[in-house]
Amino acid sequence: MAVKQVDKTSKELYTELLGKLRKIVGEEWATDDPVILIGYSRDQSLETAHNPNIVVLPESTEQVVKVIKAAREYGAPVVAWSTGGNTGGGCIPQRGGITCDMRRMDRILDLDVENMSVRIQPGVTFGKAAVKPISGAVPSTVLPRRNCTEPVGAPAPGGVTETVAVAICPFTPSATAVA
Repeated sequence: MAVKQVDKTSKELYTELLGKLRKIVGEEWATDDPVILIGYSRDQSLETAHNPNIVVLPESTEQVVKVIKAAREYGAPVVAWSTGGNTGGGCIPQRGGITCDMRRMDRILDLDVENMSVRIQPGVTFGKAAVKPISGAVPSTVLPRRNCTEPVGAPAPGGVTETVAVAICPFTPSATAVA
């Protein structure tokens, strides 16, 4: 395999790459600030921390594709970061490169109440999926009620609002999100 000859240092290449990434996602959504990078150096595991060279936060699939293409052009590894709550070291950038933080990709794309399924972007948290009303339905909401057919806040039998029994009710159209 032939080795690609480069006349620039690693730092110069990453500075150039950062400029391209900023054009893709916007100036404020790509950085090489060491204070920011250290926050992406570890997860909840006991793995050794490693800083990325760049952190980028795309907001669409199209931007992710462009980020990956730019990284490939420069030979930079890319590690996906969803919430950082991993426990196995999978989001730690072992060889530096780019950490692609998906938190801006936080949209619920489709909710199929009949089949009890939801299609989400990688930055959607359980909390958002649990209370975000779509088309009159709330996916996987936690209600302080005995069954899932009673509206949120309705008194339980005997006039006491139920606060002890908690039911997880997937795709309950009668449920409403609590502000």
